[in-house]
Amino acid sequence: MKKYTFLADYKGGTYISQYSADNLKEALFLWGSNLALEYFKEKEKRKILEQIEVGEFPPSPIDGIDSVWFDHYSIYGNSLFLNIVETV
Repeated sequence: MKKYTFLADYKGGTYISQYSADNLKEALFLWGSNLALEYFKEKEKRKILEQIEVGEFPPSPIDGIDSVWFDHYSIYGNSLFLNIVETV
């Protein structure tokens, strides 16, 4: 298994978490499923999970940097910026 670190910027807050998974897609689902309801409303969490499931815009690798990705989610007029690092 690999360890992934998630750094999310949303509504002026920075939220950092780590998950172990076999691949990036699995880790992304774990991250979305475990968003803390003290920071994210249930409907915001559902919206993020919907966007992950659709997979129209998967995380983009950062050019020239190994094992780092960027993703963006639009949630009811707010932007969530997500950086993902495969952690050794």
